Amino acid sequence: MEIEKKDKILNMIEDLEKKNLEIKKFISSLNILSRDDLLKEISLDIIEKNEILKGMIDSKDKRFKIEESEETNLLQSTIESLLSKIENNPSKKVIYLKEYLENFKEISENDRKVILQSLKDENNKKKLEERMISLANIFK
Repeated sequence: MEIEKKDKILNMIEDLEKKNLEIKKFISSLNILSRDDLLKEISLDIIEKNEILKGMIDSKDKRFKIEESEETNLLQSTIESLLSKIENNPSKKVIYLKEYLENFKEISENDRKVILQSLKDENNKKKLEERMISLANIFK
């Protein structure tokens, strides 16, 4: 009887550990915006929903939004190009990822190694793309 209870408890602990691992994987797969991006998004939402503020926006602000969207398009096309290179030549994945990471001067060499390892191990193209975009947003 006592052994059955211990086995049951152990099984429950194993189940909890499995669920915990699933939650960690799910959370790590979420694309979380940086603080600056969240503030920008909130500010734009406030401006878009407030008629008075909408009327106060001048052409300079509109130009800024256009330039920002062009920057996003450039980033997206750069990442797509890199992913296509990786897809065509998977044996050079590490080289291509190193080149991508070299664009971020703020990242220390040790951090770059850790990030490279993380990106290198990602086999899902969509998740790799999300991680690369997230990196770009963090280290603008």
